[in-house]
Amino acid sequence: MLRWAFTREADTVLCELGLTCEDSPYQLRLDPPGNPTGVAVECFDDAMSAFQRHAMIERVLLDDGWTLERFESKKIER
Repeated sequence: MLRWAFTREADTVLCELGLTCEDSPYQLRLDPPGNPTGVAVECFDDAMSAFQRHAMIERVLLDDGWTLERFESKKIER
């Protein structure tokens, strides 16, 4: 699981990238503040597509004044 936390003022956006419970496909989860529908989830068949989508989201956030507060990587034990 890869997790990025972006902050702007008192708000935090969490973005997580990992495999689904079935270890396929890749899942990109975005938890933006003030989103009444909760966490947005996108699935990808390959890692490259998931990373490209994450890079697009990151660019939009940075251009909009967000900063990367932290990044973490951890192995999920099953």
